[in-house]
Amino acid sequence: MQKRAIPFDPSPFGPDREKLQWKSLIVLASAHLVTDAYNNFLPPLMPLLIQKFNLTLTLAGFLVTIRAIASFFTQPAVGYISDRTGMRLFVLLGPLVTGIFISLLGIAPSYWFLALCIILGGIGNSALHPQGAAMIGDIGNRRAGFSMSVWQIGGTLGMALGPLIVTLVVSIFGLRGTVYTIVLGVIITVFLFRFLSESPSRKELSNAYSLRKNLFPRIGSLAVLWVLVVIRGATGMSFMNFLSVLLTQKGRSLLTAGLGVSMYSGGGALGAFIGGTLSDYVGRKKVMLASFLLSPIVLFIFLKSHGILSLGFLVTGGIFMWSTTPVIIVAAQEIAPENRTLISSMMMGVGWGVGAVLVTVTGLLGDTIGLEKALQWILILPLIGVALIALGVKDRREWGNSP
Repeated sequence: MQKRAIPFDPSPFGPDREKLQWKSLIVLASAHLVTDAYNNFLPPLMPLLIQKFNLTLTLAGFLVTIRAIASFFTQPAVGYISDRTGMRLFVLLGPLVTGIFISLLGIAPSYWFLALCIILGGIGNSALHPQGAAMIGDIGNRRAGFSMSVWQIGGTLGMALGPLIVTLVVSIFGLRGTVYTIVLGVIITVFLFRFLSESPSRKELSNAYSLRKNLFPRIGSLAVLWVLVVIRGATGMSFMNFLSVLLTQKGRSLLTAGLGVSMYSGGGALGAFIGGTLSDYVGRKKVMLASFLLSPIVLFIFLKSHGILSLGFLVTGGIFMWSTTPVIIVAAQEIAPENRTLISSMMMGVGWGVGAVLVTVTGLLGDTIGLEKALQWILILPLIGVALIALGVKDRREWGNSP
């Protein structure tokens, strides 16, 4: 069985640039920004929540795990329904539901109420991602890497701004002030209502849906990409969620720790744009190899360095760590373009979810051998990914005509 070759045009700003639906791209990226900003409120609040509820690092890591389960493992169901029905309700409601429940974190009266808010907020987060990423794949045309990088910039900027927003609010109003952040979800939902009424549905854009026909022959290539998502998720999210704890353990203030998380995430936003756009020129595989090889090296240097210099390594590590986020998603969508939403949900949902579950292991290691040493050990995972990429990943130039 022959797969249809996908034409390769290396320029994201070439003669077909008018085919990019810029308004749709910007609004979707903005929704991604707001939703992921909410989703990253937890890390900078972690020191306060640990103190408030007297938590061990294992229990703190468990909060990250249940957020991941709610945010990620429900995405395949969303993707399956979206591919079959073209429903856009998920995109519309995602930021609002997330905003409502995440804004309640500061007033949670107990650990289990806190966990419930995280779960419900995570479900809202999962509603946006697979359908939004599929819409990005549709509107991007041959600028898929560039368009996905813009989408990912929205999310990564949200992850960068989230800690700054919530630490600023808490610094002014106290922990209970998180309830005021609900306004962000309301505003972006208004824009989405207007945007969605003008956009074609996924049902109109999708091809005939058949798991057996479209996915099963390509399961090996997709499995390799999925493992890479797990590796990157476990490593990147361990640093994301325990960075503020590590910095406060080293005597930094909560505001400084929140700034550190934002700098790491901001580097990730830049990396996502560079990685996605560059992959349109040089191919997906080369970008993946560079990311998985260089990110553990730079982050290890960060852990061993001090002062302002260490912040430079932190930002650079974020650039390399998250540069493959749009690249892997686009590579997977190119393998199975008929099932963009389901594929996106498997990569962003289940893949990220399994990676996030492993954050609990990082917390357990931190309780046993110390947090800094635990983060050093987790950096081995991307080096395993280098071997997988070298042996198991093909660029679209290679697999476009292969059986």
